[in-house]
Amino acid sequence: MKFRNYLVIIAIAAALVSSHSWASSDSEKQAQALAEYQQHVKNMQSGMAMKTVVIAARKAFMASSAYKPYDGPEVGLQSSLSAAFDSENWQQCLELSKRLLDYSYVSLIGHYTAYACNTELGNSEQAEFHGILTEQIIDAIVADQDGLSPESAFTTLSTPELYMFLGVLGLTATEQGLQEQEGRMFDAMTVHGEGIPEESPVILYFDITEQFKRGLTEAENGAENEADNEQGNQH
Repeated sequence: MKFRNYLVIIAIAAALVSSHSWASSDSEKQAQALAEYQQHVKNMQSGMAMKTVVIAARKAFMASSAYKPYDGPEVGLQSSLSAAFDSENWQQCLELSKRLLDYSYVSLIGHYTAYACNTELGNSEQAEFHGILTEQIIDAIVADQDGLSPESAFTTLSTPELYMFLGVLGLTATEQGLQEQEGRMFDAMTVHGEGIPEESPVILYFDITEQFKRGLTEAENGAENEADNEQGNQH
């Protein structure tokens, strides 16, 4: 597999991620989405990891109560994962990748780190399995789009995943801008690297609408809960 140096990728992703809040939506719809996601996971674990299955699993995960793009393990474990790579503690790396995959079996970070650490430990069969899923998730992010406009944007599930995606493709982001178009939110990333000269960077667009909505709703709920607590303390 032609992935970039994974130590560098983990370090870049850890350095560029900031923590925010996440949100939940209608509980019944979330429960249905979670059940759908879990069925897709069973199929993926049994070797049915076609692109259509992975795309459906990622959509279901985003709609489920399990989705935590701003304070979930992909954000919380970044520093620990980076430290495990720095110290070449591959067993700890595997344990962290398992926690990531327990959170989201459609996590690019989870499968990529499982691939990398199993490779270092000589677990070739497991490395190959997670390497294939890494490629399938990359295909799901791209989804036959070119990323060169909001209309043909890629779709990532979190900011750490976005930077991991760029790193795996050998790209470096120099600017990041948030854009809104027709009610959808996009990260516009100015990048250079593999096949893209630094003097002639391009802008890649990532649809982060569901990620943004989840964070915004949770922030609003958090503010309401804080106000309720303050009122309760006054009585």
